[in-house]
Amino acid sequence: MKVYFSDWFDVEPEVLDEYGAFNISLINYFPLFIDPFLLFTSEKPEYQKLHDEIIRYLTFLRDQSVLGEVNDGLLTEPSRYEKKQGKAE
Repeated sequence: MKVYFSDWFDVEPEVLDEYGAFNISLINYFPLFIDPFLLFTSEKPEYQKLHDEIIRYLTFLRDQSVLGEVNDGLLTEPSRYEKKQGKAE
């Protein structure tokens, strides 16, 4: 039975650990939520940067939706967003 993120997406749990991600259960309620206001008010520059990136991405999606250019790739693949923004290698 597939229970964890690693099970569903065929990712080794060690890879998630190395990345610093949680191998969460996808069949149980897991109230993990990152409050963007806590990121905004944090004194840690890395958290403020995360907040800025969230706002920039949401603004990008809004602008693309106005233009009628939002597709599944932009919603699910950050690399496509970065390419559209001229940030990808």
